[in-house]
Amino acid sequence: MTGVEELEKMVYALADYANALESASQTLRDHLQELGPRVKDYDLGQLRWEEREGSSGPYQAATERGNLEPPRYGHWQALVKDLRDHDGKLTKQGYFLWLFQDEKTVGRKKQRY
Repeated sequence: MTGVEELEKMVYALADYANALESASQTLRDHLQELGPRVKDYDLGQLRWEEREGSSGPYQAATERGNLEPPRYGHWQALVKDLRDHDGKLTKQGYFLWLFQDEKTVGRKKQRY
């Protein structure tokens, strides 16, 4: 076997190893999210919100991706479950909240009295 052939085998082995590590890391992240603290009653203040502009004016949005780490993710999961249980819209903690169709984004606006 030539040096080039040995080098190719080593490169392929390292690439396989890197792919296995990446897969294992993603699986571990998924399991850690599942094992994170369960939140029964969520706090909107625990979530990351960003300012956005919509057809009805400014609002704030929280995304699943922006709230993945514990304990935020527990609050995110509880909020989305509550919204699903209420047909995607509800009022809580002084805000009108709605679940976007993708179910990975929640919008909120200060409640009007």
